Amino acid sequence: MTTLNSSSRYSLTEAPNGYIFTTDYGNEYLVTFSDLTSIINLKGLKIYDFGIEVIKRNSVKNDKFNGKLKNTIAALLSQLFFKQPECAILIILDTTDNKHQARYRMFLSLKHNSWFKQSNNGELEIIDLPLRDREFENICFLLIRKQNPHLQDIQSALTEYLNLSFGNN
Repeated sequence: MTTLNSSSRYSLTEAPNGYIFTTDYGNEYLVTFSDLTSIINLKGLKIYDFGIEVIKRNSVKNDKFNGKLKNTIAALLSQLFFKQPECAILIILDTTDNKHQARYRMFLSLKHNSWFKQSNNGELEIIDLPLRDREFENICFLLIRKQNPHLQDIQSALTEYLNLSFGNN
């Protein structure tokens, strides 16, 4: 995993439900890793649902252009996989506002300088998981170490979870 200079990212404050940081523009973000382990019922394995949201917007300037937002997320991902190498992260990109392609480029794209590319040195893999709702299709991925010995179990359990939760066909 990539180690990032602490001056090139925002300082994090641990919150009960995740991590909070404030950008140079004064926008406050909450990053969450919600534990899905008990819901998915894979004993001994940690599976998280990743979330990021702006909880306080002070500026309309785009935080992603100075690189510190990306570096902060990449550092969090690196830290999580360092502490829990056999964990997996479920990422669902909302499509209801038609900004899913931008979210994909920012977070997952291998072609762009994405958060995934920044936090990965070839150890992580992105696995596409189908997720369809009756009215729209979301982009859904599993982020996991390539050498995770539980890869197939996790992928199968998440596919079943998504089918039950979202009525996939």
